[in-house]
Amino acid sequence: MKTDKFYKKALFLDRDGIINEDFGYVYESNKFKLVDGIIELIAYFTSIVDHIIVISNQSGIGRGFYTHRDWENFNKQIEKVLMSRSLKIDAFYCCPHLPKSLTGEECICRKPNPGMLLLAKNDFSINLKKSILVGDKISDIQAAHCAGLLKAYLLTKKKIKSNKFDDFNFRIVKSLKEIIKIENINLIG
Repeated sequence: MKTDKFYKKALFLDRDGIINEDFGYVYESNKFKLVDGIIELIAYFTSIVDHIIVISNQSGIGRGFYTHRDWENFNKQIEKVLMSRSLKIDAFYCCPHLPKSLTGEECICRKPNPGMLLLAKNDFSINLKKSILVGDKISDIQAAHCAGLLKAYLLTKKKIKSNKFDDFNFRIVKSLKEIIKIENINLIG
């Protein structure tokens, strides 16, 4: 791990749909299933970044579908699987707030806003311009753009009209293993 706080890099991961399968309002441990390729992705990035951090919108908490403790218990299940493979996630951040469309109020932490990324930046002394995000929704990519991240990957099988926000390019991938291939090519090239 590097010690210069100005050069700490992070891999930011959305949770539902990137780490675990997303079937809507995920909190029940009996429905826990990892997304194919997440173990390999975390293992790969563990050797090239300083921190692996989860940032996740969890409006199910705000809606009363489950509690913050339920969310934490689900995260512990993820951590247990990763620890069995000598891998870890440094922190889990969530926005429990409802979308602005339901409340008329906007919070700074709910993606597409960059609040969770900025909080992690301060907590871990991360250089966002050297960091990467992997998400499965456009709101994830917008948050990465707003926070000034180096790059982002959008995991989707849907057709996306554009892969550019102003001057921020992101890659659309069909699998998490594809990200590893792209990053390996970037290291060689």
